[in-house]
Amino acid sequence: GSGIFADDGEFQTYQHYFIQINLRKIMARFQAFILCLMVATTMARHQKEPEGCAVDMMMMEHGATWNKGCESCSCNNGEISCTEGTPCCLYVDPSGSTVSAAVGEHFNNGCNNCNCAGHLQAACTRMYCTWKCSYRNWDLVYGWAEEGNESVHAYDETDNCPKICSCEQGRLSCGSGEESCIAF
Repeated sequence: GSGIFADDGEFQTYQHYFIQINLRKIMARFQAFILCLMVATTMARHQKEPEGCAVDMMMMEHGATWNKGCESCSCNNGEISCTEGTPCCLYVDPSGSTVSAAVGEHFNNGCNNCNCAGHLQAACTRMYCTWKCSYRNWDLVYGWAEEGNESVHAYDETDNCPKICSCEQGRLSCGSGEESCIAF
């Protein structure tokens, strides 16, 4: 023969040796790939989705943040953590929701202009808005409802329960008896 190999037999031996080496490399890489795949699958199977948190009959997602009174809260894998002792003032906004004001912040409680002094204390003007209805919302925070509002989320202190009330002629009308209470 001609070339670098003495004969065809030597070429076939070299070719067989070359194939075996490459086949071993390919098999080693394939085995490493399968091992990585098995480890990743096992780890994924053992990792749970982060858990949410149950808050006031609602489910908050992992990572969610919200305010509870003056405190900021968060949900971390089923655990609720909140700040403690944050000074602020709570008031009811026009939609009936509880809102917090930081110390020194000015706000309107629906009837009066106020300045938050902290620890739920506010210095407010002393108007009494006879054309509005004074009430406590479902968070037990005082607020003022507009005349004609028929869906005031108020806490009825007579029946000791939350109700949906209406503001008529400066008076809150909530219905009487526990049957008009909102159960939750």
